[in-house]
Amino acid sequence: GDGTANAPDGYECLSSQTASAPQGTAVLVFGYSDQDGEGPEDLPFTFGTPSPGLGTSSSFDYSGVLEYADNAAIAASEEGFNDLGNVFAGDIDWEAAYQDATTRANIDPTMYLYDPAISDFHTFTSDGSGGTSSDPTRFDGRIPRGQGFFVKASGASPQLEVPASAVLPPDTPLFGKRADPAFRVLARVNGEAYGSDAFLWFHDDAGT
Repeated sequence: GDGTANAPDGYECLSSQTASAPQGTAVLVFGYSDQDGEGPEDLPFTFGTPSPGLGTSSSFDYSGVLEYADNAAIAASEEGFNDLGNVFAGDIDWEAAYQDATTRANIDPTMYLYDPAISDFHTFTSDGSGGTSSDPTRFDGRIPRGQGFFVKASGASPQLEVPASAVLPPDTPLFGKRADPAFRVLARVNGEAYGSDAFLWFHDDAGT
């Protein structure tokens, strides 16, 4: 959570599926295999957003979106996190976004990006010399368009204005869950008062 007055203990839920979020704010979405709650599974299904655009502005001002609250009930190492989203038409180069920011105040140089493939976060720290990644083989500091990521505010009135020069042509795949292409067979047993499903999977990477 971001430790703000609105969400002092964690995340703040949207009021409904049709609710809107401020531009540049990311949302966490959990997808369930049974979409309507009535069974069986509704796989595969897709989730997406309209393609973002850079627009005519030379920069995108995030001031007013970033939050920080010095909450005594939350450890300093755990507060100040803001969940953002890349709204641009291309990748954000975090090294350039941080070092060349038109406006920057009380923002740590490290950003955090969740990778479902490893069930953990990648970090990338801007240092003025190309930056340092927690896993250079999987994440080089380029944040894909439409991708959510975290930045940490370190003090009051945090600001970050990303210059257009930090937006690169889209070249980085989105870090998210994807449908498993494996073939499967469903075996279903139904009784008067019960039912049971079993799945048999075939996968190219399976061993013998």
